[in-house]
Amino acid sequence: MENSVKNKQDSQVDKLHFFWVLYLTITSVFFTIFYGWLIVIIRVLKSKDHKYYLWTYSLQCYGIKNLLKAQPWLTHVPQINIPDTDRKVILVSNHRSHLDVFFYLSQIKRLRVVAKVELFKAPILGHAMRIIHQIPIEKGNMESFQKASEIMTEGMRESDRVLFFPELTRSEPRLRDTRKFSLIPFTLAIKENALVIPLVAWNTDSLWPKGKIGISYKKTFKMFSLPPIDSCNFTSANSLKQYVQERINEALKSNDNKNTNLHSNV
Repeated sequence: MENSVKNKQDSQVDKLHFFWVLYLTITSVFFTIFYGWLIVIIRVLKSKDHKYYLWTYSLQCYGIKNLLKAQPWLTHVPQINIPDTDRKVILVSNHRSHLDVFFYLSQIKRLRVVAKVELFKAPILGHAMRIIHQIPIEKGNMESFQKASEIMTEGMRESDRVLFFPELTRSEPRLRDTRKFSLIPFTLAIKENALVIPLVAWNTDSLWPKGKIGISYKKTFKMFSLPPIDSCNFTSANSLKQYVQERINEALKSNDNKNTNLHSNV
């Protein structure tokens, strides 16, 4: 009897979680159509005016931020501060959830995210990612990795903020540190004498984890940046990679220790 009641309750919760995914999808389509075409129109009409072109990045952040504010299941939109600098910058982050990119795009202007090529083939989402100049990459395809590296390098030289998830995929739910990191962003950082700014996504997998089609309601999570790391202080991409990964893992564990009582089932 108890198992029957529990199964019924679990089924109701799963339906509610799926409803929030549906709600996010519908509102995303609306915001993409409205803000996406506005960005396209401004870029076409003012293609020679760099000031207007840069302004569309602010419009992009504003639109995605409003999309997130329209989500009843979300406790807050995280504030992610990236220091201003004239240096080339590459951002690296652990990857917990489908939602990580939404949060970063809502906060960081001129952000270009390296994302798997399958996302660019999706209706509406794929068009939106092309409009805002995201960077496709195909796992296991060296030609794709090379092309993505060239686009990342060009973006850094033009003062774009390039974001790379060095785990190359979302981590498994409840993993408290990070998976193996790819050398790609760190090799580029060494080559371009760039600053590496680590970003930390803590407990975002409690909202929408890998392997689950459902968003949880009002979960506690944090997203923040760590101090910039100068690649010029490192002799190899591997030593830079290890140092950055250690800093991110330390930040994750520190927040685990501070918020032990806040962890709940995904």
